[in-house]
Amino acid sequence: MAYLATQGNNKVLCTQRSEKADLSALPYTKFLVQKFPFNPPHPLLNRIEDILKQKGKNFWDIWIMTQVGANLARRAAVFPDIKEIIVLDGRENSRWGKGLLHQAFL
Repeated sequence: MAYLATQGNNKVLCTQRSEKADLSALPYTKFLVQKFPFNPPHPLLNRIEDILKQKGKNFWDIWIMTQVGANLARRAAVFPDIKEIIVLDGRENSRWGKGLLHQAFL
């Protein structure tokens, strides 16, 4: 995931590693989402998915959407003065993409 932070005419394109710096002190107003921040596959997720399916639950909606929405919201929170969010991931127009953005930012 990359971030575009702007202050006046100054623009900064940051990667995930840059979020550890104290960027919150700068009045950036735009947040660029290059790709939705999905977690890498993990063996424990297979077990969680199996348990949820056995209980008749939807793993994607309950686990994946919640995790990705929280990741996105947490990364945007680094910049407290954000006024505009720009999403480059084409999946933002899908049903789940719109739901994810709604969950993360509203």
